[in-house]
Amino acid sequence: MSGLAVESTPAVAEPAREAASGQFVYITEGGQRVAGIVSAELAAAAALA
Repeated sequence: MSGLAVESTPAVAEPAREAASGQFVYITEGGQRVAGIVSAELAAAAALA
């Protein structure tokens, strides 16, 4: 697991806020989904599963 501070990466701030509000945010590369940003609560629940 790793962390990314929005203060050091301004482009991530708005997508991070969207994810925190419950939206799924996909990160794409060449039009393909390669990762996603989810709320901390959802990530913690998935880590316990």
